[in-house]
Amino acid sequence: FYKHNFAEALTYIERILAHQEWTPKYHLRLLAAQTREAMEDVAGAESEYKNLVQSFPGGETKNAYAEFLTRQNRRKEALVLYKEIVDNSQRLPKHLQRQQRAWIKRAEQELRQAQA
Repeated sequence: FYKHNFAEALTYIERILAHQEWTPKYHLRLLAAQTREAMEDVAGAESEYKNLVQSFPGGETKNAYAEFLTRQNRRKEALVLYKEIVDNSQRLPKHLQRQQRAWIKRAEQELRQAQA
């Protein structure tokens, strides 16, 4: 991925996802979404991001999808995701709020900028 050989990176990611049960899949799915986006496969990237948000509901995946939507000039949809991150954070136990702090702060920042 970092060498910009996106097709090869995506092939490797998909192979790992298919054969490695122990792999923390959401990181690989996120990398697959970013790789598809870098390859200008917008529909494929969006599909990956949507699946991530549904399967792994933490702030990181919603933030990544919101950033994707912003890059696609779909800011209103991105703001909905940022609002969900902030709203959901208030219902999290304190230890999860601490764990998700970076994503919560990022979402709050984006919402403040939208109101300015």
